Amino acid sequence: MKTLHSYTHCLHTALLCLSALFLLSCTTEDPKDFYKVGMGTLIKKNMGRYPYSILMDKEEEPFIVTNSDMLTEYGDKKTGQRLIVSYHFTEKRKNHTWIKLREVFSVLTKPLAHPANQAEMEKLGKDPIQIVYAWMGGGRLEFETPRTKQLNCRKEASDQCLRYGSN
Repeated sequence: MKTLHSYTHCLHTALLCLSALFLLSCTTEDPKDFYKVGMGTLIKKNMGRYPYSILMDKEEEPFIVTNSDMLTEYGDKKTGQRLIVSYHFTEKRKNHTWIKLREVFSVLTKPLAHPANQAEMEKLGKDPIQIVYAWMGGGRLEFETPRTKQLNCRKEASDQCLRYGSN
Protein backbone atom coordinates (compact mmCIF):
# COMPACT_ATOMS: atom_id res chain seq x y z
CA MET A 1 0.00 0.00 0.00
CA LYS A 2 2.85 2.31 0.85
CA THR A 3 4.54 1.66 -2.53
CA LEU A 4 1.29 2.50 -4.37
CA HIS A 5 1.06 5.79 -2.48
CA SER A 6 4.71 6.70 -3.23
CA TYR A 7 4.22 5.71 -6.90
CA THR A 8 1.18 8.02 -7.17
CA HIS A 9 3.11 10.79 -5.44
CA CYS A 10 6.00 10.41 -7.92
CA LEU A 11 3.56 10.44 -10.85
CA HIS A 12 1.91 13.64 -9.62
CA THR A 13 5.30 15.27 -9.10
CA ALA A 14 6.42 14.30 -12.60
CA LEU A 15 3.21 15.70 -14.15
CA LEU A 16 3.62 18.92 -12.19
CA CYS A 17 7.23 19.30 -13.39
CA LEU A 18 6.24 18.64 -17.02
CA SER A 19 3.41 21.15 -16.81
CA ALA A 20 5.75 23.76 -15.35
CA LEU A 21 8.28 23.06 -18.11
CA PHE A 22 5.67 23.63 -20.85
CA LEU A 23 4.33 26.78 -19.22
CA LEU A 24 7.76 28.29 -18.64
CA SER A 25 8.94 27.55 -22.18
CA CYS A 26 6.11 29.62 -23.70
CA THR A 27 7.05 33.15 -24.67
CA THR A 28 5.17 36.06 -26.18
CA GLU A 29 8.19 37.35 -28.10
CA ASP A 30 8.70 36.44 -31.76
CA PRO A 31 11.73 34.18 -32.18
CA LYS A 32 14.70 35.69 -34.03
CA ASP A 33 14.32 33.22 -36.91
CA PHE A 34 10.69 34.20 -37.53
CA TYR A 35 10.59 36.55 -40.49
CA LYS A 36 7.78 38.80 -41.61
CA VAL A 37 7.11 39.92 -45.18
CA GLY A 38 5.77 43.35 -46.02
CA MET A 39 5.59 46.11 -48.58
CA GLY A 40 6.75 49.62 -47.86
CA THR A 41 8.36 52.83 -49.05
CA LEU A 42 12.06 53.56 -48.54
CA ILE A 43 13.08 56.69 -46.66
CA LYS A 44 16.75 57.69 -46.96
CA LYS A 45 18.32 60.12 -44.50
CA ASN A 46 21.97 60.91 -45.20
CA MET A 47 22.90 61.12 -41.55
CA GLY A 48 23.42 58.98 -38.50
CA ARG A 49 24.27 55.37 -37.93
CA TYR A 50 21.22 53.99 -39.74
CA PRO A 51 20.62 56.05 -42.90
CA TYR A 52 17.61 54.05 -44.11
CA SER A 53 14.15 53.36 -42.78
CA ILE A 54 11.06 51.81 -44.37
CA LEU A 55 7.53 53.06 -43.89
CA MET A 56 5.58 49.82 -44.12
CA ASP A 57 2.04 49.89 -45.47
CA LYS A 58 -0.48 50.16 -42.63
CA GLU A 59 2.16 51.48 -40.20
CA GLU A 60 2.32 55.02 -38.82
CA GLU A 61 6.04 55.19 -37.98
CA PRO A 62 8.90 53.99 -40.22
CA PHE A 63 11.00 50.97 -39.23
CA ILE A 64 14.73 51.74 -38.92
CA VAL A 65 16.91 49.37 -41.00
CA THR A 66 19.95 48.06 -39.10
CA ASN A 67 21.65 46.37 -42.07
CA SER A 68 21.52 49.00 -44.82
CA ASP A 69 24.04 47.03 -46.91
CA MET A 70 21.06 44.92 -48.03
CA LEU A 71 19.58 48.05 -49.63
CA THR A 72 22.74 49.06 -51.51
CA GLU A 73 23.85 45.58 -52.58
CA TYR A 74 21.93 45.68 -55.89
CA GLY A 75 22.23 49.38 -56.69
CA ASP A 76 21.55 52.48 -54.66
CA LYS A 77 17.92 52.88 -53.66
CA LYS A 78 16.27 56.29 -53.62
CA THR A 79 13.74 57.79 -51.25
CA GLY A 80 10.25 56.82 -52.37
CA GLN A 81 11.32 53.46 -53.84
CA ARG A 82 8.66 50.81 -53.20
CA LEU A 83 10.05 47.60 -51.70
CA ILE A 84 8.92 44.13 -50.72
CA VAL A 85 11.04 43.04 -47.77
CA SER A 86 11.50 40.01 -45.57
CA TYR A 87 12.58 41.11 -42.08
CA HIS A 88 12.50 40.51 -38.35
CA PHE A 89 12.33 42.93 -35.45
CA THR A 90 15.58 43.50 -33.56
CA GLU A 91 14.38 46.07 -31.05
CA LYS A 92 11.20 47.92 -30.20
CA ARG A 93 10.96 51.05 -28.10
CA LYS A 94 8.23 53.56 -27.46
CA ASN A 95 8.77 55.67 -30.60
CA HIS A 96 11.14 53.56 -32.73
CA THR A 97 11.31 50.07 -34.19
CA TRP A 98 14.51 48.54 -35.59
CA ILE A 99 14.44 45.75 -38.17
CA LYS A 100 17.02 43.53 -39.84
CA LEU A 101 16.37 42.76 -43.49
CA ARG A 102 16.64 39.26 -44.88
CA GLU A 103 15.59 39.88 -48.50
CA VAL A 104 14.79 43.00 -50.50
CA PHE A 105 12.91 43.27 -53.79
CA SER A 106 12.39 46.57 -55.64
CA VAL A 107 8.91 47.17 -57.00
CA LEU A 108 8.65 48.76 -60.43
CA THR A 109 6.52 51.90 -60.31
CA LYS A 110 5.43 54.06 -63.22
CA PRO A 111 3.39 57.24 -63.47
CA LEU A 112 -0.03 57.16 -65.08
CA ALA A 113 -0.04 57.98 -68.78
CA HIS A 114 -2.20 60.98 -69.70
CA PRO A 115 -2.18 61.23 -73.51
CA ALA A 116 -2.77 64.81 -74.61
CA ASN A 117 -4.00 64.03 -78.12
CA GLN A 118 -5.11 61.27 -80.49
CA ALA A 119 -1.56 60.66 -81.79
CA GLU A 120 -0.28 59.94 -78.26
CA MET A 121 -3.26 57.65 -77.60
CA GLU A 122 -2.47 55.65 -80.76
CA LYS A 123 1.20 55.49 -79.75
CA LEU A 124 0.22 53.86 -76.44
CA GLY A 125 -1.92 51.31 -78.28
CA LYS A 126 -4.83 49.28 -77.02
CA ASP A 127 -3.52 46.65 -74.66
CA PRO A 128 -6.06 46.26 -71.85
CA ILE A 129 -5.17 44.35 -68.70
CA GLN A 130 -7.28 42.26 -66.36
CA ILE A 131 -6.93 43.30 -62.72
CA VAL A 132 -7.25 40.38 -60.28
CA TYR A 133 -6.80 42.39 -57.09
CA ALA A 134 -6.24 46.10 -56.35
CA TRP A 135 -5.32 47.97 -53.16
CA MET A 136 -3.87 51.26 -51.94
CA GLY A 137 -0.39 51.15 -50.45
CA GLY A 138 2.19 53.80 -49.79
CA GLY A 139 0.00 56.43 -51.43
CA ARG A 140 -0.18 54.45 -54.66
CA LEU A 141 -2.75 52.29 -56.40
CA GLU A 142 -1.29 48.81 -56.63
CA PHE A 143 -2.71 45.85 -58.46
CA GLU A 144 -2.15 42.24 -59.37
CA THR A 145 -2.81 40.80 -62.81
CA PRO A 146 -2.90 37.18 -64.04
CA ARG A 147 0.47 37.91 -65.66
CA THR A 148 2.12 38.97 -62.38
CA LYS A 149 0.77 35.80 -60.78
CA GLN A 150 2.52 33.75 -63.47
CA LEU A 151 5.77 35.67 -63.01
CA ASN A 152 5.63 35.05 -59.26
CA CYS A 153 4.99 31.39 -59.92
CA ARG A 154 8.04 31.03 -62.16
CA LYS A 155 10.28 32.61 -59.54
CA GLU A 156 8.96 30.49 -56.67
CA ALA A 157 8.88 26.76 -55.98
CA SER A 158 6.14 24.64 -57.56
CA ASP A 159 4.11 24.42 -54.32
CA GLN A 160 4.00 28.23 -54.33
CA CYS A 161 2.45 28.10 -57.81
CA LEU A 162 -0.52 26.22 -56.44
CA ARG A 163 -0.96 28.77 -53.69
CA TYR A 164 -0.94 31.63 -56.21
CA GLY A 165 -3.49 29.70 -58.26
CA SER A 166 -1.59 29.69 -61.55
CA ASN A 167 0.07 26.98 -63.63
